[in-house]
Amino acid sequence: MSDFHLFVILTVVLVASASFLLSMRFQHTLHQGQKMVLAMAQGTTLGFVAGLLIATLFPYQLFLSSIISLIAGSFIGGLCGYKLGMISCLEGVTSGLMSSLMGAMLSAMILPQQSILFIQLFLTLSFCSLLFYPVFTNHSNRIPSKRWFLKPLLILLISSSYLIAGSVLDDTPNPQPIDHHKNQHLS
Repeated sequence: MSDFHLFVILTVVLVASASFLLSMRFQHTLHQGQKMVLAMAQGTTLGFVAGLLIATLFPYQLFLSSIISLIAGSFIGGLCGYKLGMISCLEGVTSGLMSSLMGAMLSAMILPQQSILFIQLFLTLSFCSLLFYPVFTNHSNRIPSKRWFLKPLLILLISSSYLIAGSVLDDTPNPQPIDHHKNQHLS
């Protein structure tokens, strides 16, 4: 297991914990449709990352990686929707389950570099979906002030910096093209 894998696991745990804490804080101010969107967004993005990550940890073992991904995605999705109510928890579980299975199967079909690209993309989406909590609690249709735009922008810059710093830990070798002409002349 590389440093990048540990970074991704830590990030998934941090985002799932932040989602759980934010859902505890805002559970009484959200409507049922908003709770559904939050549980499904977190369950889907984090479940997909879990599926991709587990499939890269167990290459060429699709059945094992699918089963472990299903368990991890279900748990993560359920954790994200737990405090939002029973229906939202069930939606988080099912969206985490489906997306983790898709992540495991996709990772078996593509190159490891492409899996890492998908992991980075969906980690960014999971970070950004945390911004739904304060947006959904703003019940007025107008923006309170121009400073209100600075908070999401600042959070986006901090999370992007964190993810870019973590992508430096990726040590997957890039495949080198094979020179067929050179090999033909040697034989």
